[in-house]
Amino acid sequence: MAAEGIRRFAAAQQESWQRASGSVSEKFLATGCAYVHFARQHPSLFRLMFGRFVAEHRSEEFAVASEQAFTALRLGVSAALGLEPASEQATLAAYNAWAVVHGFSYLIL
Repeated sequence: MAAEGIRRFAAAQQESWQRASGSVSEKFLATGCAYVHFARQHPSLFRLMFGRFVAEHRSEEFAVASEQAFTALRLGVSAALGLEPASEQATLAAYNAWAVVHGFSYLIL
């Protein structure tokens, strides 16, 4: 269930990127808004996806879905900042962006 949640979550962010008009930065901002919106619309699923149970019972399916979602985040960050997607800077910027929207989402919940 958590893996399916991650896939739906990533799809919602991808859709927000595609729907957003304007600059790459505006598209990236839209994905952050989609992150928070997903958490608000699916609070139980969101908590399951990032909760203790999944951390203790991590499946291969969940790991693959999570990696795909993080790769999409890193690509969005690198496009918004003009960085090479595989660079350490892009990875650190992705973690920073994730921390902001994730923390904000949990505060809202």
